[in-house]
Amino acid sequence: FWLKCTLFAAPSLICLSWMDAFIDAASGSPSDLAVLQDFQGSSSLGNPFLIISEAELVAGIRAPSKEELDRMMILMSKYIEFATAKETLMIADFEGEMPGHGGELVSAAFLPTASLDSNLVPTMSKGSQEGMPKSLGFLIDLRCECGASLARQVMGSKRITKLIWGAEKDLQALMHQASPVALSVEPAAVVDVQLGFSDPSKRLGMKRMLERVPAELLGRLPHKSQVDFDAFHALNRRALSLPLAPNEAVYAMDDLHRIEAILVSQTPASGSYSEARRLTEETVRHTRADPLGLKCLSTDLKWYAKMNGVRFTVAAVRIKRHIIAIKAKLGDEWRQHDIVVSAEQQVDEELRRAQVEIPADLSWAD
Repeated sequence: FWLKCTLFAAPSLICLSWMDAFIDAASGSPSDLAVLQDFQGSSSLGNPFLIISEAELVAGIRAPSKEELDRMMILMSKYIEFATAKETLMIADFEGEMPGHGGELVSAAFLPTASLDSNLVPTMSKGSQEGMPKSLGFLIDLRCECGASLARQVMGSKRITKLIWGAEKDLQALMHQASPVALSVEPAAVVDVQLGFSDPSKRLGMKRMLERVPAELLGRLPHKSQVDFDAFHALNRRALSLPLAPNEAVYAMDDLHRIEAILVSQTPASGSYSEARRLTEETVRHTRADPLGLKCLSTDLKWYAKMNGVRFTVAAVRIKRHIIAIKAKLGDEWRQHDIVVSAEQQVDEELRRAQVEIPADLSWAD
């Protein structure tokens, strides 16, 4: 049966069919329902998500006790083993502040999907999302080691295919972000869905892509509202509240449904996402080979010279944060890289004008 949940579902309104399936896959027991019932949210389509964090990730959903967290981690590890054995496909999305070198990923969201077959060929007709198979989703806190550990397991599995929209900056952060938690992810079997419809050098935005999707697939999803990240990031401030406001958590969950709507209604010209996977593997190789992100820094500097207004200040903040991350890794040796020295000279002038300071620990202003 199908039962729509609210974000703060009471225990009597738990979506038992999805949770039962998860516990069965994780070799759990009926008593685990009582452990998990306080840590569930729901997307705008009523799809339940298990929220995993050491602290309070979403306002109104309490932090688990040590015993509860330990049990959730055991169940998740067993579920990941199950998903690996079944060669599950999962849609993935990440939220945070200025993802990439010097930025911070806050959360990871995963949702199993049957929208592609093992050859990455779309399997589903252009129907309503309500007719699509439902699975329990996962919203994971990347600010704690337990969440980072789960991200490493899922993202590093060669037999769980991850489907992401616009993966480049997320991959940089997953592989190289050192603060507040070293994520140290080694991505495998990742497909950047965006590359099924655009070139790496000229990427198609999700907003434009969604214009191609039949309205009935997006009918119960709210319009993809745009948080004014620039207004906050120009001041080196967080754009997302911590803990996440309920609408911000739902926003993260809903993005997975938007990606799935693309997967079930749009097909790359080649008929599959095989080429997108090959291009994503190239991105992973290049990102792994450039742990300091020097190539990215060079590209950002070229764009920086063409910007103006608030975007000019935002770019200065991004570049400065990147430079501070490089300094943290290299110590005094950072001066051996001329591009880093030159970049700092260029952006410091704008940051002084805007009266923005970025601490050496990359913390955000209040």
